[in-house]
Amino acid sequence: MIIRYATPDDIEDMVSIFIDAYNFPGPRESVKSSFEISLEVQPDGCLLAFLKDEPVGMGCIFFYNKQAWIGLMGVKKAYQRRGIGTEVFRRLLEIGRRKVDTIRLDASSQGYGLYKKFKFVDEYRTVRYELMERPIKRVEGVVEVNKIPNWVKEIDKKAFGDDRIRVLEAYMRRGARLLCAENEGFGLVYRGKIGPLVADSPRVAEKILLKAFQLGAREIIIPEVNKDALELIKIFKPSQVTSCMRMRLGSKIEEKVDIYYGILAYAKG
Repeated sequence: MIIRYATPDDIEDMVSIFIDAYNFPGPRESVKSSFEISLEVQPDGCLLAFLKDEPVGMGCIFFYNKQAWIGLMGVKKAYQRRGIGTEVFRRLLEIGRRKVDTIRLDASSQGYGLYKKFKFVDEYRTVRYELMERPIKRVEGVVEVNKIPNWVKEIDKKAFGDDRIRVLEAYMRRGARLLCAENEGFGLVYRGKIGPLVADSPRVAEKILLKAFQLGAREIIIPEVNKDALELIKIFKPSQVTSCMRMRLGSKIEEKVDIYYGILAYAKG
């Protein structure tokens, strides 16, 4: 087996691995866009595994200031249970430990056992929901902006526990829409999803979510420890799509989950 760093020329192979590994039903362009953003944010962050010149597995790591985030792990079904995913993950951990003390990830049920073997601990469950109906309510005080204001940078850093503005900017360069409610909250809408959604109160979060729904957002990932977020989405008649366990190796990051109503994306926090 050969493992090397991926480049933009490998994106089609990465997309094929992901779709095969997870039986992904969505549009191929959505997966491709995710990998394009990943390699822009962290050009040296993705690994590809080959058997006899065939790309069969992958995984990525993204660095912030205090922490690294591992995600987009996948192995083609025909090559699973051969230790390929374990070796890719081991290499990513080695890369991460050279730079930061804390490494985090969102574990699916398939990967949970592997991460436990590497001494990752549970933090909290995250759930992806599809929002089925929009309540009939007026939206006021939410505007779309083209540049990330300083107050958004500060409130996102407080919620996430780290500076990830370069990731938000990468999404915006690809058409993500930034919704702001005065200086009290914001949300990012991209390809039918909203996240992150950060707000000082449920009232502000509701206004942003209503506006996002108008713009076509139907999916949101919620940290279950934010009870206000779980209560808020009930008015949208949500349907659970999937769930993951947020896990950590190393020191706990000081985040503010009580103002974190919607997560950016699995694999990037």
